Amino acid sequence: MLHLYQSNRLEVLLELLLQVTEVPLADVLAPERLIVQSKGMGRWLGFELARRQGIAANLQTELPASFVWGLMRDVLGDLPARSGYSPQVLVWRVLAWLDGQAAAFPRLAGYLEKGGAKRRYQLASRIADIFDQYLVYRPDWLAAWECNQALNLGEDEAWQAALWRDLSAEDGQHRAAWFADLLQHPRLAQSLPEHITLFGISSLPSVYFDLFEKLAERMDVCLFALNPCAEFWGDVRGPARLADAIDPHDLRLQLAQNGNPLLAGMGRQGRAFFDRLAGQGELHSLFVPPEHGSLLQCLQQDVFDCFNRERADALPLPEGDDSLSVAICHGPQREVEALRDELLRCFAADATLQPDQVAVLCPDIETYAPYIEAVFARREGEPFIPYAIADRGGHDAEPLFAAFLQLLTLPQSRFAAEEIMSLLEIPALRRAFGIEEADLPRLTGWVQQAGIRWGRDAAHRAALGLPNEGLHTWRFGLDRLLLGVVLLDSPPQVWQGIAPLPGLQWSDHELVGYFAGFVETLFRYADTLARPQTAAQWQATLLGLLDECFAGEGDELDVLATLRTALGDLAECAQMAGFSGTLQAVWVREEIAARLEQPGGAGGFLSGGVTFCTLTPMRSLPFRRIAVLGLNDGAFPRSKPAAGFDLMAQHPRAGDRLRRLDDRYLFLETLLSARDGLYLSYTGRDARDNSVQPPSVLVADLLDVIGRSFGPEAPERILQPHRLQAFHPDYFRPSALPQSFDQHALAAARVTGEQDAPPLNIELPPTELPEAVSLDELIQCFANTSRFFLRQRLRMRLPWVGEELEEDEPFFIDYRAREALRLLAAEQGCEVADYARAAGQLPHGIPGQLAAQDEIAIGQRLGEAISRLAGDPLPPQPLRIEIAGITLSGHLDHLTTQGRVLPVAGAIKPRHLLAAWIAHLALNAAAPERAGLQTLLVGPEETLTLPPEPHAQAKLADWIAAWKSAWNAPLPFFPKSSAAWATAIQDGKDEDAALKAARKEWQPVEFKREGWEMGESEDRWHQCLWRDEEPFGEAFAEWAEQLWPRGAQE
Repeated sequence: MLHLYQSNRLEVLLELLLQVTEVPLADVLAPERLIVQSKGMGRWLGFELARRQGIAANLQTELPASFVWGLMRDVLGDLPARSGYSPQVLVWRVLAWLDGQAAAFPRLAGYLEKGGAKRRYQLASRIADIFDQYLVYRPDWLAAWECNQALNLGEDEAWQAALWRDLSAEDGQHRAAWFADLLQHPRLAQSLPEHITLFGISSLPSVYFDLFEKLAERMDVCLFALNPCAEFWGDVRGPARLADAIDPHDLRLQLAQNGNPLLAGMGRQGRAFFDRLAGQGELHSLFVPPEHGSLLQCLQQDVFDCFNRERADALPLPEGDDSLSVAICHGPQREVEALRDELLRCFAADATLQPDQVAVLCPDIETYAPYIEAVFARREGEPFIPYAIADRGGHDAEPLFAAFLQLLTLPQSRFAAEEIMSLLEIPALRRAFGIEEADLPRLTGWVQQAGIRWGRDAAHRAALGLPNEGLHTWRFGLDRLLLGVVLLDSPPQVWQGIAPLPGLQWSDHELVGYFAGFVETLFRYADTLARPQTAAQWQATLLGLLDECFAGEGDELDVLATLRTALGDLAECAQMAGFSGTLQAVWVREEIAARLEQPGGAGGFLSGGVTFCTLTPMRSLPFRRIAVLGLNDGAFPRSKPAAGFDLMAQHPRAGDRLRRLDDRYLFLETLLSARDGLYLSYTGRDARDNSVQPPSVLVADLLDVIGRSFGPEAPERILQPHRLQAFHPDYFRPSALPQSFDQHALAAARVTGEQDAPPLNIELPPTELPEAVSLDELIQCFANTSRFFLRQRLRMRLPWVGEELEEDEPFFIDYRAREALRLLAAEQGCEVADYARAAGQLPHGIPGQLAAQDEIAIGQRLGEAISRLAGDPLPPQPLRIEIAGITLSGHLDHLTTQGRVLPVAGAIKPRHLLAAWIAHLALNAAAPERAGLQTLLVGPEETLTLPPEPHAQAKLADWIAAWKSAWNAPLPFFPKSSAAWATAIQDGKDEDAALKAARKEWQPVEFKREGWEMGESEDRWHQCLWRDEEPFGEAFAEWAEQLWPRGAQE
């Protein structure tokens, strides 16, 4: 017999379930069979039953489809573990049919002619999904097609009927046929349990309804349904459907007009379910009227009573009511930040509220998961809210899955430098090739230095219809890298068209080998994966890829096992389908991705903290507070356009599942499931221009109902517009609501709004200084004192402006390559063009050759100037002197009998003079034998001479003193600005003129030029320390005048 239990509260249904299950089953070992519509509901049932009874054991919770499939296998006997009509198997059967029969149907043939293998697979996949729906919702169509009967369903019926007939001729054993056999089978009575319970289900396909009705004739079937309304609401309709009414005096029409607007607009899916239940079985109703006080409770009461409150009956909105609020934010991150503050406020206001009594729902959890993890992460000094994220798809939640799927795209990859290097961010992959995380910066530098941009080799580019040019490909760069290990410390040269990469050490050979092995493996699999293979061959190939490219440890071993399972399942499905043809790589990737993207059960759901999960139908669990994020226009209700050949969409029936209607009813269920408070959030402002963006139509409908129930001003009172930034001062003012609990944002808010943000004036306690410093380190300190302080004392690292890997070949010679080419030409003359090309310093083709000629000519002039001025060359001399208690060490190079001669590729700038002056003082302090004590900075158009310095020790001591000071506080010394100040003072100008000159070098340059021609204030290290503050105080002037060289001669 069918026993129907209905209530508006899930807790009441649970109490009724406890009473029903108090009677023990005749077989004490038999499980209590509970059929639920989601795994989350099953998890909640287990927890609640255990909480009320002390234990919950021998419960078997299953989904309707799983129960029916298991019953079929028990009754009908030898059924496969998986049906040949499951979408994963059916897709291969459809593919085989399309290859052989599609040409007979012009509509199909025309569609397939316009695309390749991927389009054919996607069509087969959509057909398989649609036929799976037909098996559940349109078994009568399939039966008619099997009997060769046309149903006049449209132009796509002919080929679908032909396809179904061919499929059923191959294998007539499918669910639609088994349903008919099931109810007539003599073993049915022996296979049925004593009773079954359907709990919390609010929608069922008609075929399942029919089955449970038939089962109710043979056994007890208990259906516990969550009914939002205690009144009859089957005739309640929305305005659009009321317009179709014919007789305005019809009593049913009057009821529909007077019904609750939320039920009318959002309850269509539930209304169809309860219409089907009407008059069925034995009805037990236990409705509990909602409490009446808050805004949320009044809305729930009106739904419960099916009451349409006109403005004449409007209730006053209670003061201080926070039961329902709508947050308007500037994007997903701000939504999550605002939510965290709202939850902390709720926990602070109600000590009885626990994290596990809060649920946060999102239409798309994958979009919000990264922001949730960032905002809710445990931080020192901040309150921590325990949380868990459920419903995450496999390859979005697990980087190892994403890396494996990326490897499957190698045949289509451009092999861009950044794309390939990003694979090494995966520990398991990196481990398989012997590469450590600490090696990544060095490898990235090599890729950059070797000139690798994109493409495997010249043949790869030619296959893409581009010139057969190997410059800046991976093969080009690897050859340079490998030759650089072999020809260590060799002068610039070209060997068989390859320029060795300079700067490598013998100790690098092992890492170079590991890296080359990694890239060569990718090359090999790019070729292997490009070839079509059978399903069994694909399984073997991809298992080999897993073994070769991933070395898992700990939890990674489970992830790799899941991948192996997915590969085995793919091969098994193709074998079941009898698909003996070859599969394209794109098909295989899509199939594996589909298997990995399925959420892993109910993991993360109801795990003791705040539950973040997807807005899922039939998950109307009660929570004291519920938040819903992402209620944006177009994002919710979610809509998935039906395929043009979906006959169900063209001929709908009552009871059909439509995502749009599911989401409407889901929103209503969510509204009714919140016991104390409901928090809604959407992106209502554009983060770029603050323009208004509309909310979901469901939020708009809810606000409209609130306006009619509580007065026109009520919607404005529950709206919470948020600021663009979490550190806006309004969040920390006592009278402002909502208030923020973020201590880090508070620190930022304290300086927000000031015209000039204060500099990072940090003066640290003196630290123990190194006993020695190299000449290069000393020069680097004063090249950028802000970088020195942040790196050495605060251990900060900011990305270098050129740190990102380039992905396009060069179309001009950048300033670094230009300087290198000029200096090389100055040293070797006109023979450097081939080297420059082999080193990847030139653009491709004729433009590169012409540009090289110009730069080589400038370099030759530089070489001629050097040869005129330099004396006999001397070998580099070691440097080791004691200055102010610090050992200064290093090497002095570019020495001649006439002095130190430094080539400069372009104009001589303050940074050149700074480095030359410090080394010049070291030269004069050390006074190497035979070496001249002057320094010449020689450029293509100018020469600057630093004469011998008799007081080198004392002046070098000033630089050491400044170096010591730079360890404890930011040193206001900047090459261009300090040079401008010191030069003006040395020229006899007053301080105002000197300050004007310094500001010109410090402030941003209005018209940008190539290279480093920018104001020093634009440097990211200076910005971090000095913000918008000008550093031109007394200390700046003192250091500039004390340190900058005097007497340089042109």
